[in-house]
Amino acid sequence: MRLGRIAATFVAAVLAVSLLGLGVAADPGAPGSESSASAPGLQIILIADDRYTGSRRVPPPARAVRGIQSATFTVNWNPGSCTRPVASWPSGAQTAFLYAVSIWSSLIDSSVAIEVDACWVTDLAGNVLGSAGTKRIYADYGSFPYSGTWYAGALADSLEGIDLESSYAEIEANFNANRSDWYYGTDGNPGGSQYDFASVVLHELCHGLGFHGFAYVEVGLGYNLWYGYPAIYDRFTEDGNGLDLDTYANGSAALDNALRGQVGGGVYWFGAAGVAENGSSVVQLYSPSIWSSGSSYSHLGQSFNGTPHSLMTYSLSNGDSQHDPGAIVMGMLADMGWTVPVDVTIQKQVVGGGTNL
Repeated sequence: MRLGRIAATFVAAVLAVSLLGLGVAADPGAPGSESSASAPGLQIILIADDRYTGSRRVPPPARAVRGIQSATFTVNWNPGSCTRPVASWPSGAQTAFLYAVSIWSSLIDSSVAIEVDACWVTDLAGNVLGSAGTKRIYADYGSFPYSGTWYAGALADSLEGIDLESSYAEIEANFNANRSDWYYGTDGNPGGSQYDFASVVLHELCHGLGFHGFAYVEVGLGYNLWYGYPAIYDRFTEDGNGLDLDTYANGSAALDNALRGQVGGGVYWFGAAGVAENGSSVVQLYSPSIWSSGSSYSHLGQSFNGTPHSLMTYSLSNGDSQHDPGAIVMGMLADMGWTVPVDVTIQKQVVGGGTNL
């Protein structure tokens, strides 16, 4: 049954912790159980990996290099809506941020401007480079391909062709202000002890565009609903035996096992476009045997480390830069409903004496 137009707040958490602070031990409730239909968010983070073994560079896509733009982003620096304490943005970080925005502007097609709240946060965990999420999620608008399914705000706006709630930004993105090892250049050449800030922004904006699921594990049980619905991301995931994860019982030990990769050897993406870009094979997602809140499930698997598709793995190595999401990620976004320009292709990676492990 279609339930009418529903919006929910999705506030990105910023620490690699469990959902204990949310008090969530089961599906939080059905849509409409609160008059505002608001919901707390899940952690979508990027971890710093300091196991430097050389450098690897993935250059930006040709469309970005040529300056072709098919979407518009606006950035709010440290607005009052930031959910964590902030410090002043360094000018170099702002330059790198806008460079990353220009890349995403060339890779997706939307007639509705995408507003980003960019927060230079002072209380992120030490090993967290950044976090992001969509500010609002929506279900059951007429243009949505799937009913009973949450869509990220930017994608929902794009599908509807209007800004569904202009009083909210589409994305909140948070970055660790306490690190002294950021590289703010846009040439993709960080030092061996530095983290490429533009790569981190690209990664987090991808989460804000909807590259995340709502399925999670807590206290030995797996959950696949968030206020009664899955995310559109969740509609394309399966266990290692090919069984859709949204067919598992919500709040079950069986789903816990599946989300931790214990059923058939992993968790995979089966959307047609993502599979096509992966050589007609399902796409491995990150599913460690011990659930890692904010990292598990909403990233590509470790098999993509050291490849042109590594931007959306769960960690970034020092000395590496990844300025292209890669064709697999772009295919996954297309599966979720994004319009992707037909000439979006991956670029050849440039390797500098090492691998990203």
